[in-house]
Amino acid sequence: MRKSEAKAPISYEEYKRLELIPDSAPTQPRRWFWQWLQAVLVYFDGRSGLRVWQASQNGQIVWRVYDPITHRRAEFADELDLRVWLEERYYQPASV
Repeated sequence: MRKSEAKAPISYEEYKRLELIPDSAPTQPRRWFWQWLQAVLVYFDGRSGLRVWQASQNGQIVWRVYDPITHRRAEFADELDLRVWLEERYYQPASV
């Protein structure tokens, strides 16, 4: 082959076929890795406070809470219920 006759590059699909790359990688190990990484980052980040956010469930707004220390989750239909739960939680004696 002469220098002026360059071969056309192959497509990515052809490359995958030649290198025996699967069409889709397994997702379970990837999901486990990201969960592990998130746990490590939370541990080293030092954020131990409650996490509160709004979500939509069946077209309704709900409030969700997660406590990374106790791993407890809660869900409330309205903000007032959330506030009551937070106040009660704040004034509860620490469990031993």
